[in-house]
This record gives sequence, structure tokens and C-alpha cells, in this order.
Amino acid sequence: MRPDTIIDYLHQFPEAVISYLEYLIFQKKLEKEKYHTHLAVLYLDSVLQLMKEPNAKKEQIDIARSKLRHMLQMSSLYRVQLILGKAKETNMHAECAILYGKLEEHDKALRILVHKLKDYGAAENYCMVNSNGKDSVVRKRLFHALLNVYLDPSYEQKDQLIKPAVELLNNNVADFDTVKVLQSLPDSWSVHIISQFLSRAVRKSMNLSRNTRIERMMSRGENLRVKQTSIELQREFVTMNDDRMCAVCNRAFSDPTFVRYPNGVVTHVHCAKNRHVCPVTGKLFSTKQS
Repeated sequence: MRPDTIIDYLHQFPEAVISYLEYLIFQKKLEKEKYHTHLAVLYLDSVLQLMKEPNAKKEQIDIARSKLRHMLQMSSLYRVQLILGKAKETNMHAECAILYGKLEEHDKALRILVHKLKDYGAAENYCMVNSNGKDSVVRKRLFHALLNVYLDPSYEQKDQLIKPAVELLNNNVADFDTVKVLQSLPDSWSVHIISQFLSRAVRKSMNLSRNTRIERMMSRGENLRVKQTSIELQREFVTMNDDRMCAVCNRAFSDPTFVRYPNGVVTHVHCAKNRHVCPVTGKLFSTKQS
């Protein structure tokens, strides 16, 4: 029986529909937008219904919201705008932050986490989760966005965000562009409160400079080695005469071009199947090229 037929049959029993959709998505791993959207809507409706019930226990609501947040976070197949339209009419701020993240509206998501929920740990974790598997440019962009939320001068309670801003800068996990940070900091801040950040930035810069210098020296040494090898090979010469035979086919050379291996073996060009392996001795020569 087709899943749609079963869902239509169960539509009068919301709990049964939820269980069946969970089976399709989490066990059968079906990746269809309509199933993912349907389950997300049912989860959301379940939470909203519990919030309206005067006798609903906080634990029940927390469990229902946890299931909804897990669904919103793990799936990328549901209709985000549809769910967001329903969620932002409520005080479900954590869920809205996840949805804005799905839309890559990171500034809105971070403002919710910082200004509405005052959950600075969640804001930092948001930057980590949404930059996971992406390059350092994305990671820096997210942490700079969070820092800008902390330093927003228009926020009425901006003084309360100085401490989390400093902790973010001094955190070893966060990733920043040092110059941009220094340009964005308020003039009233002292160097002392961001000393850890500055020390780490200096060490990082020194390590990068040292590694670059080492790589440059190694590259220069390799170039010198290749040039020396080339000079040594060019010093050697080969005498070709009518008696000289190809080491592979044992025939005379009728063409002025030929191949000479580093061990002195000379062959026709068409007899040299592999320029790095002597066709007579089987010796392997270096495959490095300048």
C-alpha cells in the first residue's frame, strides 16, 4: 500500500499519522518534501496545542519542543518559510532561530539567541554548527556577525553584552580577522580585557609567518636540486654512430631523435614506453619534475 494512501486513512488520528511519518523519515529514510513538511507541521501544531492547555505540564511541552527542534535542525527538506510563518507568531524563539539559520539569515537568528533568549552559549554553538564542514571564511563571517550583535550600540541593554563579547574574543574556539575586530571595538575598551585574544592573534601570525618562510626555503632548495640535476645531465653527452644500436629492439637509429636514460641506456623514442623506468634493467628513476 502506498504511503499516501495510509496517511489519508490515518488523517483523523494525528498521533498515528505522526508515528507513521516518523517511520517513513527516520527509519525508511524517505527524502520527500511533503512528508518532512507534514511532520514538521504536526510537531509544531502539537506544541502550540500543548501551550494552549492550562493543565499541560512543562515537561510535556519541553519534550514536544525538543522533537520539533530536532526535526527542524536535522532536515533540509521541509518548507522553511511555511513553518517560520507559523512559528514567529508565537514566542518560540529557539525554533525561529533554527529556521532563520536554514534560510542563512544568520543576523536574525543570532539576534534572537542573544537579545530574546540571552543564551550566549547557544549563539556560539550556532556559529559552530552552521560553519561545520565549511571553510574558514564562513566560520569567520558567522563569529563576526555574533560579535557585531554583541557590540550593537543601538541595543538598549548593550552594557550587559560586554562580558559575553569579551569571553567570545578570548575563547579559543572562535575564529576572527584580527584587523576587523580591532576596527569594530568601542574606543572605551582597554587592551587589558582582550589580552588573551591579542596574544593568540600574535602567536597565530608568527606561526603563519614562520611556516610560510619554511615552505619558501624548502621550495627554493628543491628548485636548486632540480637545477643541479639538470646541469649534471646536460654536461653528459652521447656519441651516436652507425654502429650504435637501440638497446630494446637492437636496430640502428635512422632518426636523429632518441631517448637516453640516466643509466646510459639509449633507445628509439617509440621503444621508450616509460621514461621513468629503464626498459633494459627495469630500474625506476625519479618522477619529480621541475
